[in-house]
Amino acid sequence: MKGKAQDTTATLAMLFGMSLLAADAKAEATGQMDVKTARELAVIARVLENRLGEARKSFVAARTPEPAPTCPAA
Repeated sequence: MKGKAQDTTATLAMLFGMSLLAADAKAEATGQMDVKTARELAVIARVLENRLGEARKSFVAARTPEPAPTCPAA
């Protein structure tokens, strides 16, 4: 994950955090959470989960050494 993908993932994570805080404050004040807000948070969470999964895979791939070449049997 490089460049623009990192920036958009970081922005999405920030948006998720801010939305979660706002939804929590609103739910605490009214005693219930808005269905639309809950759906939006679920969608953002799912996208973040996928993005972070991709980032993890790329980190693992970067740290996994290439297998040593094998010598053909003589």
